Amino acid sequence: MKKIAVCPGSYDPITLGHVDIIRRAADIFGFCEVVVMENREKKYRFSSEERLRFCKAAFDGEENIAVSYYGGMLYEYLEGRLEAVLVKGVRNETDYLYEKKMAEFNFAHCGAETLYLDAKEELTEISSTLVREKIDKKEDLSSYLPKNVIKLLQNNL
Repeated sequence: MKKIAVCPGSYDPITLGHVDIIRRAADIFGFCEVVVMENREKKYRFSSEERLRFCKAAFDGEENIAVSYYGGMLYEYLEGRLEAVLVKGVRNETDYLYEKKMAEFNFAHCGAETLYLDAKEELTEISSTLVREKIDKKEDLSSYLPKNVIKLLQNNL
């Protein structure tokens, strides 16, 4: 059975760090599903529709990357999908410890394996939280977001 990468996240908004991990996952597996998810514990700056639109714009024309939305639990999305391997980017030890807990939960509930990819050093400081702060301050986003996403943001703000 051929394995495919699944990269779930809230993507509020999707950053160059996310894009790098997703493209690397697609290169490793041949195909990657990006799944825009909801986390009831998070308060979002952008709606699920906007986050989905940003992700689709980030990968426009890349046939080995598909983008979708799922509002339920990740383990439900993965149920019975033996070909799916979760791919998560980690920037630091804090990310790893959080993702490890999630990986254990998902494995226990649906048998999904998780592969961790280290963020490239030049991208480790990028987070959606930082980007939202820069948006609020109307600062330059070119080092943090894909160009297509910046265009969408400029049209929405």
